[in-house]
Amino acid sequence: MQQNAQKQMGDAMGGRAARLAVWVARPRKAAHLCLAPKLRLLDLLPAAEVTKTLDWLNGQLPPKANLPAKRVFIGECGLSWTACGSDGKIHEQKNREIFTKFLSWRPPLVLYWQVYNNEVVDGQQVGFWLVDNKNKKTPLYETMKELFVQQEEAAKEMRRRSNRLPAFEQIAEFSENWLAQKGK
Repeated sequence: MQQNAQKQMGDAMGGRAARLAVWVARPRKAAHLCLAPKLRLLDLLPAAEVTKTLDWLNGQLPPKANLPAKRVFIGECGLSWTACGSDGKIHEQKNREIFTKFLSWRPPLVLYWQVYNNEVVDGQQVGFWLVDNKNKKTPLYETMKELFVQQEEAAKEMRRRSNRLPAFEQIAEFSENWLAQKGK
């Protein structure tokens, strides 16, 4: 089943992703998309192709009452420190663009890989991190921290105005817009 699904996904993406992405469908529940760590193809594709691929993946899940329509989780996304030339500003910008692209689809979860690096190649840190191997917080860490603060403030304001917490769509839209505006 998984090989067939990977072939179908590759076909949906013009054959380019068949070897680069793995997805696990849990019938009647959700799908978790885990991109191959060194070849994060969806991170690099244009937004329209990401949307098409995520729509296809989500379409493989049977509808389920009382669950959201979109049930594909984005796990382990992002570019490493070294892929960004070990430049904090570029690392922050490129990963913020990736988050914005994924958030525009409105998945239930987008997860950057990861807080602390777990990849060392030939004795060198690859740098999938928000906090580096010397315990220094990166610019991307600071962006994510500020996003969380701004989400809390937005939620408080929405609650003050409407006497209820924001819906998922409202906070997702806020987050996407905030990240997109951050670099301008």
